[in-house]
Formats: sequence, structure tokens, C-alpha cells
Amino acid sequence: MTLLHQLTLSEAREALMRGEITSVELTDALLARIAAVEPQVHAFLTIDAEGARSQAQAADARRAAGDPSPLLGFRSASRMSFRRRGCAPPAPRRYSKTMFRCMMRRRWRA
Repeated sequence: MTLLHQLTLSEAREALMRGEITSVELTDALLARIAAVEPQVHAFLTIDAEGARSQAQAADARRAAGDPSPLLGFRSASRMSFRRRGCAPPAPRRYSKTMFRCMMRRRWRA
């Protein structure tokens, strides 16, 4: 069988709808994959594993109660250039002088 982190969105949705996997299993597999590759790729500023598992449990409960929502149980990664409720704020970024000047020029023109 394909590893859970290699499933397409459609394949994962079908497996969830057929009851072959749970949202918690899928979430744990994806979190494990993130933990394995994150030190090399640096794709995330913050990983809310606890929140992801909590939402996966809630999705499984809703699915068991008969909720047929097609994207129930799927979380998305979001760009953390803004504050989110319940999450630590993103770390301040350092900009090069050139980048800073470009940002300021755009702001002055507006």
C-alpha cells in the first residue's frame, strides 16, 4: 500500500470515506513526514501538531455521525506571516536593505 503521506488528496478522501483510514491516522502520518523532512526544507515557522490532532479527532467524530463533507478532516498549511489565534506569532524576519527599500517604496506610492 502507498504510504499515507504519498496519497493524493483524492486518494486520501476516498480512503477516509470508505473507512480504510481515519483522519487521526492521516494526520499522524503527515506530522511524522513533516518531522522527518522539516530540518532540511524549513517549510514551516510553527507546527501546531496538537491542534491538528484535535481537529482530526473532531473530524473522525463528525464522519462517524454521518457528516459527508468532502474535505472533512483535511487541514492545510498556512503562511504564517500573520498572527493566528492560539499560535505563537511568527519570528521577525530580517530583510536585506534592498528588500526593505522596495517595501518602503511600495508603501510610499500607495
